[in-house]
Amino acid sequence: MKQIIGGLLQSIIPCILLYVLYRKFKKLLPSYLNEKGKNLAMKEDVPELTQLAEKEKFIFTESTEQLKAKLQFLNVVQNDLTSIEREAIIDFNEKLFLLKNFVLDINFGYIDDANNEAIDEYIRKFEQNKNACLSSEANFKLFIGDPDLFHSVQVLRVMILLEWRMTNIYLTKVRAKNIELEFVAKNCPNNDELLKRIFDISNQKIAFYTEYCETISEQSIIIEQKLNEFHAKCRSYLYKLLNDHVVVKTEEKGRALQVV
Repeated sequence: MKQIIGGLLQSIIPCILLYVLYRKFKKLLPSYLNEKGKNLAMKEDVPELTQLAEKEKFIFTESTEQLKAKLQFLNVVQNDLTSIEREAIIDFNEKLFLLKNFVLDINFGYIDDANNEAIDEYIRKFEQNKNACLSSEANFKLFIGDPDLFHSVQVLRVMILLEWRMTNIYLTKVRAKNIELEFVAKNCPNNDELLKRIFDISNQKIAFYTEYCETISEQSIIIEQKLNEFHAKCRSYLYKLLNDHVVVKTEEKGRALQVV
């Protein structure tokens, strides 16, 4: 009996062990195969994933460089515009100042007012200064968009040109007297009459000059005041322009740092 039972146990125990091992293996096998498949898949996908990552990195780098280039371009444009505005203001102030001084110069550059050629040359110089100022004014208006400055420019231009009108009237009178004096010198019958006519013409020229100086002195004070006000407005505009430029530069640096 014991032998029979022992034989049965010897036969059953291996079967039980095999069954247990089967159950255990059945549970582990899918997990093992699944994990193995994942590992295999990952190894096979590594080159493709690396290539994809490199492509994305290249795209990102290229986009970043393009953005940096645009920011640098905008920075150059901003610098150029600021420089152009600043130069337009300075150049126009200089040209306007020169024209004002030319017009208000009651000595007329110390020309010989008895010489009509010198007077004509002086008038031509005014036209040159006026044209240079008008050209600079056009450039000024092109880049400076301040209505208050525009109004000041118009007022000053009108006042200075009206003042030149008075100067031109005076020079025209002097020129006419010079022609008269030349005619008298050639056609006067005797020296006494010649001296009398020269004296009369000289007194007339002095009277013209006195009247001219009285007229121009009244307006010159107002022109100087208006010009000083205009200079002050231009200085304020320049300071604001430079301050805005500094703010823009700071913001651009901040954006550039964010990009990097």
